Amino acid sequence: MKPVDDIHGAKAAHARLIATVDVLDDDVVARPSLLPGWSIAMVVTHLAVNAESHRRIFEGAVIGEARTQYADGIDRDELIAAGRSRPAAMVVAHLRAAVVALEAVWDELPEVMWGFAGIEPDGSPYPVAHLPFHRWRETEVHHADLGLGYTTADWDPAYVELEIAATLAEQGDELPPLPPDRPRHEVLAWLLGRPSEGFPAIGPWRWSPRP
Repeated sequence: MKPVDDIHGAKAAHARLIATVDVLDDDVVARPSLLPGWSIAMVVTHLAVNAESHRRIFEGAVIGEARTQYADGIDRDELIAAGRSRPAAMVVAHLRAAVVALEAVWDELPEVMWGFAGIEPDGSPYPVAHLPFHRWRETEVHHADLGLGYTTADWDPAYVELEIAATLAEQGDELPPLPPDRPRHEVLAWLLGRPSEGFPAIGPWRWSPRP
């Protein structure tokens, strides 16, 4: 079934992200982001490369070909690192084009193909119906990682609740109790390993599992 709510959430997150990066200049994209060792240009490039990798799976679904996110011989880290030396206009144009192309395949994929699956790196099925939520996650979290005014407090509350529920369903027994009376976006930032004052340590840069 087509995940309409996830697509809507991801598209709205895309729009907020584009509004942030559209005003960047060369000096700003060269600055460090909140991700250790990553410049702002690298984070924006990652978001573009991630969108392209999702589109690759969807385009495979159209022709009945189960694909991984990246073709053989493609090094994702090298693609991201290449963004470090690029000017702002090129980095932003890359992201904008990747987002437009990904949203187009979401809109155009026949309903029957939403039951198709790509391939995880370990060879297990990667259902295409999960991808819009993953893209929503990537966009919300890394938008905040840019350190450009959009913070975890700006995360869509619907995304926050979906992500917390998914994390607790898969990893709840491995986590300390959720701190009471803290804003939900702060709880999620903690679960994702972002710096969270007043929370017990659970390890760096953690991702929750797929819902």
